[in-house]
Amino acid sequence: MFSRNIYVDGLVSDAKYVFQYCKNVEIHHAKITTKDSFWECENVIVYDSELDGEYLAWHSKNIKACALSHQWRATTLLSRWHHA
Repeated sequence: MFSRNIYVDGLVSDAKYVFQYCKNVEIHHAKITTKDSFWECENVIVYDSELDGEYLAWHSKNIKACALSHQWRATTLLSRWHHA
C-alpha cells in the first residue's frame, strides 16, 4: 500500500487486497487471486500473468495487461485495462 516504483516477478498471492494506492508497478509471471487488486493505482503493467478477482483496477489510471493467460477473470473489469 502507498508504494511506488515496484517491480515483481513470480508473485503468487491470494491476499484479499493486493497493490492499493501504488504508482509505477511492473508485474511479471504472477498468479494473483484476490477480491480487489490495483485499487487507486497509476501506471501499472502486468505481463504473462493470471489475474482472478472481483474488482480489478477500480479508480486507477494507465493500467495495461500484456500476454495474460486465459485465466483472466473479473466480475467487474473496468475499461481502463488496455490489452497490449
